[in-house]
Amino acid sequence: MSVSRIIWWMVTVPLGLVGAAVAAFTIPPAELVAGAFAAAVVGGVLGWLTVAESTAPATLGSWRSCLPTAAVSGTAAAAVTVSIVGLITLSGAAAVPLVFVMIVTAPPVTRRLCSWPPIARLLEQQATTGGDHAGAASIPDPAPDAFAELSDEALCHAWRTSFTALQNTSSVTDQLRLARTRQYYLDEIERRDPQGFAQWFHIGVRAGSDPSKFLTPGEQPPPAS
Repeated sequence: MSVSRIIWWMVTVPLGLVGAAVAAFTIPPAELVAGAFAAAVVGGVLGWLTVAESTAPATLGSWRSCLPTAAVSGTAAAAVTVSIVGLITLSGAAAVPLVFVMIVTAPPVTRRLCSWPPIARLLEQQATTGGDHAGAASIPDPAPDAFAELSDEALCHAWRTSFTALQNTSSVTDQLRLARTRQYYLDEIERRDPQGFAQWFHIGVRAGSDPSKFLTPGEQPPPAS
């Protein structure tokens, strides 16, 4: 159970008990029972329809299997209704924002909201572009032409540090981008010195090893202006 869910239960249960106690002592029994019964019927029907809708094919046996869920939903709806009535009776209009926040942050409601397509797409985009922003800022976009401008020393250094960055990032997006970048580093090293590259691999190259001692010094690219 997540921390947010634990906090929600720790806050909601005491408030719900207080609201139920206030409702039991202040609302006439006939009205309280009628309201709780109506809420139980509505909640039970909604719970039953939700489960029955996801059950295919719809048969008598599948409908009967939905009855326990409907009973739980009806009981929860009745209890919530009584608690809300009690809290509003106790605090008046001031209880309305509190009740709204409690309902919106309830685990079943948050699951429904997160599965709603617009919110689900937004969360997916945030997860894709999220992660370690500081690490992401230091990761270059794969651009092979830019790698050709690096000196041998800078290219080998970038190859080694990219391995460290790959180990330290937990973002899947950054890991994929780093993997592509490291592939470009390898391609550029092989392009500059195929024989030295082959010798480096022949000794059993490691992901973070230094290929500079296997490269034949050649003409270095001019420094960037």
